[in-house]
Parts: sequence; C-alpha cells; structure tokens
Amino acid sequence: SPYYRLSVPLACDRANLRIFLPSIYFIDRYLQIGYSMLRLALCLALPAIALASCTIRDGDGVTARIKMRNGELDIDVQNSKQQSGEWTAVAFGDDMSDLEIYLVELKGTSVHAQSGFSKGYEPPTMDGSGSMKLLDSSYTGGTTHARFTRELAGTGPRKHALGSCATVSLAYGAMEGTGIGPHYERPNQTKVCFADCK
Repeated sequence: SPYYRLSVPLACDRANLRIFLPSIYFIDRYLQIGYSMLRLALCLALPAIALASCTIRDGDGVTARIKMRNGELDIDVQNSKQQSGEWTAVAFGDDMSDLEIYLVELKGTSVHAQSGFSKGYEPPTMDGSGSMKLLDSSYTGGTTHARFTRELAGTGPRKHALGSCATVSLAYGAMEGTGIGPHYERPNQTKVCFADCK
C-alpha cells in the first residue's frame, strides 16, 4: 500500500537517527572539551610568552632581564664570557640614530656602569651615571653582573622618556682605550612592552 511504502523509509530514518544522534552528541562534547583545553593552554602560555619577551638573550651567554616596578625599569644584565676591557650594553631605540645606552664595563675584576647615547653610526657618547641608578654589580666565577634601574618618564641629562613599548637591543664588544669600540656581532633586538614585565 502507499502507507507501507512511506512507512519503510520513515522506519529506516528513525533507526538511523537512533544510531547517529548519540554520535553527534559525543562529537559535540569532544569539541567542547577540546575548545576548553585550548583556552586553558592559551591562558597558561600567554604569561610565559610575555615573560620571554622581557628577557633578551644573544644565545651565547649574554642576558638582560627587564622588570617594571612603580614606574621604573629594573634591568639585570649578565655576561658569562665578558673579559677585562670588554663591555656589555642594553640600549633603547629603533636604531643608532637615537639610542639611549646603558653600558657595563669590566676593568680587571671591577664592574663599572654608566649611561650614554648615540646619534648615529659612531661610538656613543657616555655621560657617567646619567639616568641610571646602579643597585648591584659583581664579577664572580667568570660572569659579569650588573643590576640598575631607570625611570620610564623623562629623566637624566637628556630627559629621555620611554613609551609603553620600545625596541631593546643587547650588544657586547671591546673598549678601545678610553672609548667604546664596536660590538662584536649584530645586536639582538626585541620589542618589549613594559607592562608585561612583572
């Protein structure tokens, strides 16, 4: 009969639904669980990514770690290969035409730190302590270490202010007499947003 011919497909459709509806439910549940796990992974990873951007490395023993506290940058520099007569520097700025430079020099086993600036492709001009406050320095076990602070706001003889983000360069080279010699290799540059550096 016509009813019989129509009822068979309906019966088949209902049977198929009984089979596939649980499958669709479980697929949906797996997708929800996968989405939740992805969100959790991102939440855990983002602080680590931000922290990594606040640590600049040259890949061969030179490191600068930046933290922001109460409107000041706390900068910790270490160089495990620096020898007497060499320098390590952290600089803020996009290129050498306008850099604010913080230089750590090793004289014998004595560590000296000072700030300066560069206005072109020539040795930087140093100005003593300038806008930096040296908190700690040492030369121990072949590693040079210096920790200092500087304000984000305009400070020092040039009233140099840092914005919320800046390009930070890490370089290492040799002194030439009383002057600053060129860096050994191309400086490692990282864009740092200081609010992430906690």
